[in-house]
Amino acid sequence: MALNFYGLDLIVASNIGTIKHVKYNSNPNKKPDIKQLQRIKELEKGQGITCMTWADAEQTKFIVGRKDRTVQTFNLITDEFSDTKSVDFGEGKLQSVSVFGESIFGAVESGVIKIWKSNTSDEHLLNTGGPIEKMKHCSYNSSIIATGGKENDLKLWDLEKRTTTFHAKNVPHDWLQLRVPIWVSDICFLPENNGNVVAVCSRYGAVRLYDARAQRRPVCNVDFKDQAGSCISLGHYDKHVIVGTGRGLLNLVDLRKKGKLSKSYKGAVGAITDVMSQKDANVVVSTSLDRHLRIHNAESKEIILKQYLTSKLTCFLLRTVDSFIKQEDGEITIKQEIDDSEIKDEDEPDQEYDEMFDNMEIIREGISSKIEKNIFLEDKTKDVTVSKKKMKSEAKKRKGNDTINDASISEDLIDSPKKAKLDKEEEKVNDEDIDQSIIKLLRSTEKLKRKLLSKNKKKKAKSLFYK
Repeated sequence: MALNFYGLDLIVASNIGTIKHVKYNSNPNKKPDIKQLQRIKELEKGQGITCMTWADAEQTKFIVGRKDRTVQTFNLITDEFSDTKSVDFGEGKLQSVSVFGESIFGAVESGVIKIWKSNTSDEHLLNTGGPIEKMKHCSYNSSIIATGGKENDLKLWDLEKRTTTFHAKNVPHDWLQLRVPIWVSDICFLPENNGNVVAVCSRYGAVRLYDARAQRRPVCNVDFKDQAGSCISLGHYDKHVIVGTGRGLLNLVDLRKKGKLSKSYKGAVGAITDVMSQKDANVVVSTSLDRHLRIHNAESKEIILKQYLTSKLTCFLLRTVDSFIKQEDGEITIKQEIDDSEIKDEDEPDQEYDEMFDNMEIIREGISSKIEKNIFLEDKTKDVTVSKKKMKSEAKKRKGNDTINDASISEDLIDSPKKAKLDKEEEKVNDEDIDQSIIKLLRSTEKLKRKLLSKNKKKKAKSLFYK
């Protein structure tokens, strides 16, 4: 689908539970519009967000899964949570949520999946046979989901029949004939295959492509040494995926034939938590633990946007609908977007943080001694230059006064050689005094510098790190 008026429309979640609505315009001179959907004051400890998904095709509602095992539905039209449900099955935190028709289903860390309807008591449970790190719902075939976790390899499930349709088999032993460990961290479905072709990334640095129609073992396997895969998404090319790592790299992997690394997108300091590629805009969007939202150019690898969002980011949703949709009296009408001239900058997202930092006390005890010494020397040199200027100005004034006095003196006194000699001697004495005072100040500053340097040398000689 084509992008909307703002360019990119994102819903970003954090590990403390805040949700922000970010609208980015392709105009580089304009800052992104950031709106906070849930404030920090409304949250409690342990309400961090672990997963999100869209609740409807119009993308006006989205579902949020939290660490305290609650599932909430947020309405973008009313800017309120419309429904809240606590999860009472399995053990561990909520890993993934999704929507199947009128039902909602979620997976917990212990490996149990529950399907329920909000208006009825109809519930169904699925046991995946091991811990779950990720559950992914196929967007090309809504009845298929994929699960995987630590020592729980990839499995495909049919939600209508509630049975497994595919169970992956581990790769052969390594060259030492040792078993290769399994830890599926994220899953993505490749298009135009009815949910039969799946790519996964591993915490042990592997990217694997499975074809349920061909064999149980991976069709393609690409290994990255010392790079733990944290998230995976479709690339902007056919049979390409983008893999985020724990080192802050975004790797574009070509899964054709034997598979290879195509290119890498750099810039992140913390581990990548979520990634998504937008083909129409030719960009790659990612969030990381360094609290930044980044948008890369897919071709040139250049960072288009680097936005700081105050808290560690866990996941995000990308809107692909052109405009908001409002439902009135059973009919759906399109709400037109606002022009750039009518948009006003909003400081609400950072207002709480600004007030908090303004009320903090300034602490100066932590300033190091070296900084204080440098400040002292800078002030001393400034005093020397000021004193030089003052002395020169005073000398000029004295000379001017001497000329005025000489003009007022009578001619017989001017002609007297004794008076002229005395005036010359006084001028020489004044010049000598100025020079001597300047020299004294310079010498004093040089002595101070030498003392400070000698002290630093002694400290270094005593310390263990310079021996």
